[in-house]
Amino acid sequence: MKKYIISLFVVPVAVSVLLSSCIQEANPDGGVIVNEPTIEELLNGLPADLSAAGVSGFYASTGFHVDFGLPSLHIMTDCMLEDLVVCGNSRYFQYNSYAMNLDMGPTGAYASYPYLIYYQGIRSANEIIARIDAETEDPQQQYYLGQALAYRAMFYLDLARLYEPKQNTYVPVSNDLLGLTVPKVTEKTTPAQAADNPRIGREDMYAFILQDLTDAEALLKGAANSVTRPSLYGVYGLFARAYIEMAYWTETPDAQALAKVVEYAGKVIDGGFTPLDSAQWHDPSSGFNKAASNSSWVWGLSLDSSMTNNLFNFTAMMSVEAQFSYAQFTYPGISALLYSRISDSDFRKSTWYVAGSGLEYRFAGTVEDAAVTMQYPIDYMSLKFRPAQGNCTDYSVGVAADHPLMRVEEMYFLKMEALAHSDLAGAVSALETFMNTYRYTDGSYVCGATNLDEFLTEMMIQKRIEFWGEGVLIYDYKRLDMGITRDYKGSVATNYSDADYLLNTTGRSPQWNFCIPLGELQTNVGITSDTNNPDPTSFTGDPQKTL
Repeated sequence: MKKYIISLFVVPVAVSVLLSSCIQEANPDGGVIVNEPTIEELLNGLPADLSAAGVSGFYASTGFHVDFGLPSLHIMTDCMLEDLVVCGNSRYFQYNSYAMNLDMGPTGAYASYPYLIYYQGIRSANEIIARIDAETEDPQQQYYLGQALAYRAMFYLDLARLYEPKQNTYVPVSNDLLGLTVPKVTEKTTPAQAADNPRIGREDMYAFILQDLTDAEALLKGAANSVTRPSLYGVYGLFARAYIEMAYWTETPDAQALAKVVEYAGKVIDGGFTPLDSAQWHDPSSGFNKAASNSSWVWGLSLDSSMTNNLFNFTAMMSVEAQFSYAQFTYPGISALLYSRISDSDFRKSTWYVAGSGLEYRFAGTVEDAAVTMQYPIDYMSLKFRPAQGNCTDYSVGVAADHPLMRVEEMYFLKMEALAHSDLAGAVSALETFMNTYRYTDGSYVCGATNLDEFLTEMMIQKRIEFWGEGVLIYDYKRLDMGITRDYKGSVATNYSDADYLLNTTGRSPQWNFCIPLGELQTNVGITSDTNNPDPTSFTGDPQKTL
């Protein structure tokens, strides 16, 4: 009973200008350009391009309320895993296509969104890069150029990780597709080149990404650190993300790439950042919505009320306490299975409400607001993402929330993972130190892993708890060939509210190999149906598990 399927062939056509729209003609009409934005204005506009309501035109084309950039994409990818559960009314949930694997092929409307939003960002970054002399010695121009290169590297790294197909047992990938990423468009790409622009191999793509990061690193050294702008430490974090992917290109993970992960993750960790403490994590006013309230965030997006409305934003989708939101009906929460693995000694456990747990919960807003939140509570509902300033009723205030793109905690986990391949005991010690220093209140955490597989499993349990809802985890699942478990009974029963969510896999889900939209194929002869990723929509998953 696939009640939610929506197939809009008009959307891929609407996004068919993606690569061609990445090409900027200096003066397309032959006339005089009036009021051309400055480089500073273009840079200031880039964060808005990544988070403002209706930013991509997707809503204008479809009427779907998911058009608010990277924060929306983070919900999309978490819905494709196993821990973001719709505990309430699924009919209000805007991400069913991703959660249920509906219409995720080249013609799918929702499936086109990541391609659309990232290439829009690439276009903006390319325009800035094109207008700055690469050899400039002007410190301000160098700062602008370094930021643009860092943005572009982030966009292409995410695209490469989402669109490079990985083998799976459900919708097999042909050998000639393995290792392909996406078309590369730079500030020098011409319209003719964009019209015949094939997917490039991962070696070429990552070489390009690393060069952008190397250039950005040189240009941003000495610049002031800003959480809401690309910084030197954000660049180091991107290096770590890139090298962890490259390490797994060989059957035995590459030692040199793993060493680079340890190096660059370590640079971020040593950069003055500190993991969130319990008070910051659970703060009813600033919890996961205000970068300036902590020293954990390395990079984030800042959103003000002029950029959004009451529904097209992360808070409306993910904050149960926001009384102007979809979330007050859908109750996004954690899977019962993952929750069962959280110790009472772990302060993160009270991120999700469960009646009779004996845990202490803090609620946003006034006493009256808390009463509204708790009028119809549902077990496992999330209290992680608070309305801005703790304002539960006025959307013009409550939705103006910052959004994390990179936290220092991610670097701890990447460093552990890389270390585990050469020094298991050291990785176990690192995980235990992190948990007992920053997450357990009584120092009782013991990893217990005796081999690499056991360590990666335990590390990922803790990472899933840590980054629930933040859009970080799909890359780990895809890289580590992890399965998902949503349909289960026994000692713990599934808490998914709708049977259509109940997908299980052994190893990777084919859904994580995103398809390039049909509209791109219609205007770019360099990509055909034969060189696109296979449509995962036929996949139905494994039988129910008994725990």
